[in-house]
Amino acid sequence: MIKEVIHDPIFLAGKSELATKEDLQVAQDLLDTLITNKDGCVGIPFAGNDAAVFDPETLEEIPYGQNLKGVLMIKTPTVMMGYFGESAHRNKEIFVKDQEDNIWISPEDACTMDENGIIQIIDRQKRGFNCLGMNVYPSVIESVLGKHEAVYESTVVGIPHPVLDKAPVANVVLKPEYRGQEDKIAEELEQIIKEEKSRNR
Repeated sequence: MIKEVIHDPIFLAGKSELATKEDLQVAQDLLDTLITNKDGCVGIPFAGNDAAVFDPETLEEIPYGQNLKGVLMIKTPTVMMGYFGESAHRNKEIFVKDQEDNIWISPEDACTMDENGIIQIIDRQKRGFNCLGMNVYPSVIESVLGKHEAVYESTVVGIPHPVLDKAPVANVVLKPEYRGQEDKIAEELEQIIKEEKSRNR
């Protein structure tokens, strides 16, 4: 379902990491990786840090190189043990102990990791929702909608549905010169989504 919104939605999310001057070559390698890989690619972890993809339901590590969607988990020598003042349940969502008592922290990003260890961020984990038993990540749909020349910006949300669990709904802001053509563009966008779905089956 496509509909236009009056205001321009803005999303600001992310984490910051610190590096020392010894990490400059690693940073250059990361930059080279970002340039040569696809959108959303964040490269590989800095030296001394490990990253893995965990199944969001079982919180077990997905075997390396399977390129399956999951939640990004990071292990570093300096990871803290938890957030002071947060509930035990909330800390359990973010900090996970593996079988060797290593502590992994989640930046709460949904991602994949390929056979070369290259991490690709798909979306914020909490933006994802279930539709017909499948995990749907809004940014994937938003990037498809963004291919249409009339789209200035879009945001996708999941709304409750009696059969689907949640149904994706796109709120689309058109470029000023396309205002007044909403019905025609909505049909074109729905066709783009159908074509993209058939390509990815």
